[in-house]
Amino acid sequence: MLYTKAEFPRIELEDLLAAGAFSAVVPQQLGGLGLGTEPSGALGAFELLRPVGRGNLAVGRIFEGHVNALRLISFYGHEELLRRAADDTRAGHLFSIWNTEHPPEAVCIVETPAGLVLHGSKFFCSGAGYATRGLITAATEADARQMLVIALEPGERAASIESMTQGMRATATGRINFDGLLIESGVFIGAADDYLREPAFSGGAWPPAR
Repeated sequence: MLYTKAEFPRIELEDLLAAGAFSAVVPQQLGGLGLGTEPSGALGAFELLRPVGRGNLAVGRIFEGHVNALRLISFYGHEELLRRAADDTRAGHLFSIWNTEHPPEAVCIVETPAGLVLHGSKFFCSGAGYATRGLITAATEADARQMLVIALEPGERAASIESMTQGMRATATGRINFDGLLIESGVFIGAADDYLREPAFSGGAWPPAR
């Protein structure tokens, strides 16, 4: 079944899930193939992403975000968080990376009597309203960028999912508001500013797996 350019590619992503592509990114020690998350899986990740992007750039953009999120979790996340991410992936959750701040204020971590909460929005969020696991960066009191994984229900907090990118409307790229979202325990990834640490970042380019 074909879809119009403005429709989110649900069917194509369901096909990738059924084919095992989502969980192929999971490290081998947790039952995956390590594609993109282990040195031995670098070529396999390339061979997987290339035909996906060639067939449909919108699907490629969304799936690459899933791969990249699992990659960062495998690099910097603690064992329990990585295991949880692997279980979520096998259960069909779509991961994405949302790091672009929504002006005028960045997403930050705020301490409240109820616990740590998020404040602010992210812009250019691919899969807004569809991805149910998001790897985001948030500013700390020390003005550093801390990575963490948040869980969302479909459609939750997607304040706007109109296209923000020409020619990529099917990616449902929009804005997500994180105001008041309580941060669960164990969701922080690595140390502050690990997101910008080379060679895993390298100016945003796709580097080879370490």
